[in-house]
Amino acid sequence: MDQDLARKLELLASNKQTIDHEYMFEMGLSQAVAALLFAIADQPADIERMRECRKILSKKVSALSAFRDSTELVVLARMAMAQNPEKYIDDTLEIYKIFSKGAFFSDSYMVLTSMIVCDSNQKDNAAAIKARTDEIMRRMAKEHPLLTSNEDLALAALLAMTGREIDDIINDMEECYSYTKNELRLGVDANSIQTLAQILALTSATGSQTSSALSRTTSISSAHTSSSRHSPHSSTSTGLPSGSSGTSSKAPKCSARTGASAASRWTSRHASCSPPWSRAKSTRQIQPTTN
Repeated sequence: MDQDLARKLELLASNKQTIDHEYMFEMGLSQAVAALLFAIADQPADIERMRECRKILSKKVSALSAFRDSTELVVLARMAMAQNPEKYIDDTLEIYKIFSKGAFFSDSYMVLTSMIVCDSNQKDNAAAIKARTDEIMRRMAKEHPLLTSNEDLALAALLAMTGREIDDIINDMEECYSYTKNELRLGVDANSIQTLAQILALTSATGSQTSSALSRTTSISSAHTSSSRHSPHSSTSTGLPSGSSGTSSKAPKCSARTGASAASRWTSRHASCSPPWSRAKSTRQIQPTTN
């Protein structure tokens, strides 16, 4: 394993333990994300600074705010890494106000979306980004009414900030979705396939290029699975019957690997600062809306 990667994994594990100890009653996933944010920034979890940030946050929003629910630890971690935590949360709240305008209710997905826009240094363009995000969400809901929900909001905002034509974004997503579902038949649910299509649409590749890459990845994964299944160690070392590996063999489970690979390629081209979502640099500057 790459030494730098191994070091960061150790830092991630250490940060997770530190945050778990301080916030043992919080939701486990938020603890992991908070630990990951510190690890990506190559920083140990700063519990004392998170405590200070919680005091700041409690003065800014009520206990019933979406900022204080399951995403609170993520917000605190990001505030703790900011040079000026109070300004960071003020900017995020300003963006949140724009995104929540006209919404029947707000939730943690809207909070995360507001953080994404803030970390991308696009606060001044928040209104224009919201308009594009809303249109992308509307188009996704038209194509997949039963699959599209607020869970897709953050990825829709990332897609909006690419500056690409919305028609191109939707077309690439649909091509990837159709190919993955109907041709690859990965044996995963439609919601996961839609999320994968959204992630792959963040790359600069066209839908046909992405489909080709998916096909190659699936072939490699299938070959690897087949090779492992026929390996003399595959049954004796696990104690399982011949032909069994402990996981379903209905289809190669490569969707997560494919998405991660595509996301890695995309972020490596757009890396700019520590938070993972802040790497969503626009290919062209979003222009502010005017009244």
